Amino acid sequence: MHPVHVILAIVASAVWGVNFVAAKAAVLHFPPLLLLATRMFLVALLLLPFLKRVPIPLWRLASIAFVFTVLHFGFMFAGLARGVDVSVAVIVDQLRIPFAVLFGYLLLHERIHRRDLVGIAVALLGSACLIGVPNVIGNFSGFIMVMVGAISWAFYNILVKHVPMHGAISFIGWMALLGAPQLLLLSLYFEADHVNYFTQMPPIVMASLLYLVFASTIFAHGCWYYLLQYYPVSQIVPFSLLIPVFGMIASIALLEENITMGIIVGGTLTIVGVAIVVSKGVKKVEL
Repeated sequence: MHPVHVILAIVASAVWGVNFVAAKAAVLHFPPLLLLATRMFLVALLLLPFLKRVPIPLWRLASIAFVFTVLHFGFMFAGLARGVDVSVAVIVDQLRIPFAVLFGYLLLHERIHRRDLVGIAVALLGSACLIGVPNVIGNFSGFIMVMVGAISWAFYNILVKHVPMHGAISFIGWMALLGAPQLLLLSLYFEADHVNYFTQMPPIVMASLLYLVFASTIFAHGCWYYLLQYYPVSQIVPFSLLIPVFGMIASIALLEENITMGIIVGGTLTIVGVAIVVSKGVKKVEL
């Protein structure tokens, strides 16, 4: 890879790692569904000029948006709002790649190698180690929400497997445009005092929201899909293993989270397991 492209891949991974800190700061003020609805409306507004016609029924596109925005992001942000530390969430989120490979085998009858099964087992063992850390004890529901968010991304990966995309940025725009109304309707039903959250929004929350929109959603995805135009997936996806590293560093530096031995052991096992899967099963996974 060209050195500039290597830097882009590392920067995109760093942005996504810090994204968990920005999300954590935002959900301390906003309820998760309202935060995500606002995020998606802003992304859709910014990407509206780039939307291209997708040759699949609108209802199918809306169902994919539901899995991606409501289930994946919704459960992930709900887990953070429940008190799950960034250091835990960013590790558990890595399970999306092993689950994507597993779903590809179960639902699409794709080949799965023995090495993939070893990697999945090691990654699951690593996440199981996190159950005993102080942040998860007594907050198991939040941990499960983050896990469901990761599994939802894996299922989203299956849904988009054979969807013809005329530009990744356009597809992200469609996900935001169709996901935002669904998130808003759910927020109106489950959450309250919507106006107050905007009128009383602290500057740090505003900064976090803008980071989620511009840096994480538009810039990082733009870099990632730009690189995928020039390099095979097998060369790009391994950089995603840096996301939990950057996420944990950011959680220590910005949130002063305590990284326990359980998190270190669990995180190491999870990353090693994902690395094993990526080394053989990466061609099955779309990011």
